[in-house]
Amino acid sequence: MKQNFKNYHINKYLLNEIETKRVIQFWFSLFKELVCWLLQILIKDTKKFNSNKSHQQQLILPKLICYEWL
Repeated sequence: MKQNFKNYHINKYLLNEIETKRVIQFWFSLFKELVCWLLQILIKDTKKFNSNKSHQQQLILPKLICYEWL
């Protein structure tokens, strides 16, 4: 009986751990999406001011960050 009680609490703890990891992964992925989105907006705004630089040069940094994360 004590063993069942102990196993129940261990399983409950493990499930809580798994759920916590899922929540953290969800918020981190949401954060990554937000950063990529903001970088793309920033690039569009700076493209207007930096017409001398090529379009490819301006997109390298956000592409690297977003593709590496996603």
